Amino acid sequence: MDVMDCGATCLRMMFKFYGQTISIHKIRKLCQTTKNDVKLLEISEAAEKLGFRTYSVRLSLDQLTQIELPCILHWNQN
Repeated sequence: MDVMDCGATCLRMMFKFYGQTISIHKIRKLCQTTKNDVKLLEISEAAEKLGFRTYSVRLSLDQLTQIELPCILHWNQN
């Protein structure tokens, strides 16, 4: 897998957490993943299309203990 698959892979892990299997290829297509780019908005929109309810928020380290799990974190540009 390519380094730009991180978002699609995280989304796939979320599905597995809930007992569902979905093709990484389908998720990549919905996320519009390219070799050069993946955007958080596109990951969020793909998740919504697949049935998740998403929220994008900026949190402090202390606030992380108050969020619902599972979640996808974009931490220090990683």
